[in-house]
Order: sequence, then structure tokens, then C-alpha cells
Amino acid sequence: MKRFTASDLPNEADLLIIGGGITGASAARDAALRGLSVVLVDRDDFASGTSSRSSKLIHGGLRYLQTYQFRMVNESVREREVMMRIAPHLADLQPFLYLVYDGYPERRALLNLGLTFYDAFSRAPLKRRHRMLGREAVLRREPHLNPHGLKGGGLYHDALTDDARLVLDVLRSASQAGALLANHREVTGLIREHGRVAGAELTDRLTGEHLTVRAKTVVNAAGPWVDRVLGLEQAPEHPTLRPTKGVHIVLRTEDFPLGTAVFLRSPSDSRVVWPTPAGDGRHVYVGTTDTDFTGSLDDVVGNEEDFAYLLEAANHTLPGANVDTSHIVASWAGLRPLIAPAPGTSNSAASREHTLTAGPGGMITAAGGKLTTARLMGAQIVDIVAGQLRDHHGIRGLPRPPPAGWRSPVVPPARSSAHGRTWPRHRSHRRPRNDGCAATAATPPNRKPLRSPALRPGGAAWWALVPVHVNILACPDRSGIEKRDSRCRL
Repeated sequence: MKRFTASDLPNEADLLIIGGGITGASAARDAALRGLSVVLVDRDDFASGTSSRSSKLIHGGLRYLQTYQFRMVNESVREREVMMRIAPHLADLQPFLYLVYDGYPERRALLNLGLTFYDAFSRAPLKRRHRMLGREAVLRREPHLNPHGLKGGGLYHDALTDDARLVLDVLRSASQAGALLANHREVTGLIREHGRVAGAELTDRLTGEHLTVRAKTVVNAAGPWVDRVLGLEQAPEHPTLRPTKGVHIVLRTEDFPLGTAVFLRSPSDSRVVWPTPAGDGRHVYVGTTDTDFTGSLDDVVGNEEDFAYLLEAANHTLPGANVDTSHIVASWAGLRPLIAPAPGTSNSAASREHTLTAGPGGMITAAGGKLTTARLMGAQIVDIVAGQLRDHHGIRGLPRPPPAGWRSPVVPPARSSAHGRTWPRHRSHRRPRNDGCAATAATPPNRKPLRSPALRPGGAAWWALVPVHVNILACPDRSGIEKRDSRCRL
């Protein structure tokens, strides 16, 4: 996977995607597998925004059942199952405990009902169905938990992931299918023809080079920056997003002895928080905050108030830990690109679903969404792109995306006709276990995923990864490598 140069660009691409996070990556992969010529650019490193600063979960969002977001939960748990099938090295199934204490709105009966829906949506095998545990059973499993007021809990399963690596795997799959990719290329203006957006002007932030990309359709998948890109087409009357800041802190397991991820409510505001053992077995991360953010989108960090909130939640979870700021070994902060809700809606109650809209110049903007459902979101984006290609460029018969898990060969070239381009139908292909570069790294189904050794920035193992990141993952400098690997593996 390499950054494209001016000589690589077609005279006019079918699709230009602005944004190299999980949404843009998923759309690029889907479009390339359907035979479109795709160009994707990002002003920073790939996955440098929200897509590398999540809670590292591929999950259905059990807590969203409380706000009746049934469709989203249904889609999410189905996509979790897809991810576990096609990329098991990026979906590490783990047990979770949803705790119930005195005064919680969740009663045991209500939690049991919610987890039953969760199981039904996922169609998980019987051995992964949830179990309700009483107080004593919970404390036998996690003896350091706060026993005061504990009623019990529900034991169920969700998956941990390496969010940045997930994005890079999807991008590499898109590149293998023919998409042209470049990070550190900023869109500075849009090209217009006959009232429609027909491409973009780019500036290379590493070399200062200026490029022009012409495209029949343009997608704005810039995450928290979608309103900034929208402003290049037409200043929106109202903000599309209400970004909220999510901060996580990392503690050592020896200081915070928790073996199972738990969901419980913060003692200060009753929001759901989730201390989660990291995949390395040596750390636990505690998240997350959910506060309105009005600062610079390019400078998002945790502050003392965020750390105090999370430490209070941590000490409420394990009262004997008595952790303070001296125990924090790392932290990360990112922005949730939430759709602006109705006035008076709390951040936690704001919908995590996405919207897809077309502006006056035809630019498609993807706003909101979740890491877990990005594959579906990408397919929906390309469906809209297909409609624009049909209506404005006479290009018909775009194939549907292959089912999840197919490693489809390159789609045969489109045939020309008096009515524009048409595509032959897909042939049936056998479904391998994995897709894209996941196929080269997947773990056999009877083995646990391999764990990477700890990476010390500047150490021998760290430097051994440099050629991989530069030549395969399009990371041009040391800071990007540290963000992608050392921040999470410590």
C-alpha cells in the first residue's frame, strides 16, 4: 500500500473519498470491489482521528437498548458476528459483566430481558448465550469488585479490537482491489462543473505539492471534520454534528486487578462506564467520558477533570485499588461525531446512528456511525454513489457488493454502450475465512490470537516495525507509528 502520485491518477475517477477513517476506508473498499475507480485522501495519517481513539470494542451496544435503538443494536451484533468470522485476529471475543447495584434503573429482570434480545439479534451459539449471576457468583469471579449494594449481574460476550489496525486492514484491502490512497493530502477546495462537485484541489502536507483530482462523485467522510469539508461546498445553516469528547485512562493490572470487563454506573452522574482489561494482559483501560466539546478539532486531549471523573469511577469499581493520577500510565482522547440531536438531549442519549445526505452540489456527506457497523455504512454510501453515477453519468448496472468475507477477484472491466458503462454480473466465488490483508494474518480457528510483545519506542522491536509501517501501512514518520502501536501496547 503506497501513497499515489500525480501520475497514478486517472483523468477522472468514479469516486473521490475525503477521509481515511473507518467510514472512508469501508466505502473505498466496497466501491473498489464493485469495479469503480476510487481515490481516497486524508489530511493526516490514516485512522489518526476517532477511528484510533475508540473504546476498542466490536460490540452491539447493549446500553442502547435503554433508548430503544433496536435497529442499531440488531445491525451491530450481526456485524460483530461477521467480523469474528472474516477477521478473527481483529475481533477477540471476551466475557463482559453488566453489574446491577441498588438504585440502578436496570433491575435483574430487565437486564435479563435486554440480554435475551442481544442473544437473539446475534444468533450466537448456545455456549455464548448470556447467564445471569447472583451477588456471590459475581464476587467469586471478580473478588475485588465493590460488594456494597451489589445485586448481581449478567455475563455475556462482546469483542475487543485494535481499531487503528482494523482501518489499515480495510484500506489495504481497498488498495489491493485498485483504490488509490494517500494520507497527508488535504482538500483545500472543491472543483465545480455545471453546478455539481466534480473533484477537489489537494495540498500535500509533507511536500507542499498541489494536485487536482477530478471525480464523478465525491464523498465527505471526514468524521468530526465533516462540517469543515461541508463548508467548502456551502456553509451549513446549522452544524451537522455535536461532537463529544471521550477520554480513556490506562492502569496497570497490578494496580487495578480486574480480569473481566465490567459495565457499571459512575457514582457522580450515573453514566455507564466500562473498565476493560486490555488484550496484552498487563493493563486495564477505563472509559469513557462523554462531554460536549467546543475546542479545536485538531487538539483533543484529556484534562484533570476527565482524569478525576475516570479515577472516581475506577475506585468505585474496585474500592481497594485506591488509584490516583500517579497510577495512570497512558491516556487517549477522541471525538464522537454524533449527529446533532434535538435541544435538551443528553450526550449519552444522543443517537449513535448515521446519516447520509447529498448537498446542493451533489457531494455525499456521511455523518455519525459506529466502528462496528462501518462495513454496512460503506455499502450504503456506495449505493448512493451508484445512483448518482446512473442519474448524472449514464453508468448503469453497478454490481452489488459481494457478501462479507468474500475475497472477490478484480471486477471485469465495464463494457461501453450507447447508454454508458455496464458491468457483467458477479460469478459465484468460494468464501474464505478472511479478506484483504487479514487473510495473511488470520489465526487458525483452533488457536487463540497471537499477542504482540510490548513495544518500547526506540527499542529493537519498535524499529523492526518501521519498514512494515512505511512500506505497507503508508506511515511516513515516527509519530504515526507510536500512535498506531505503542499507544495501545505500551
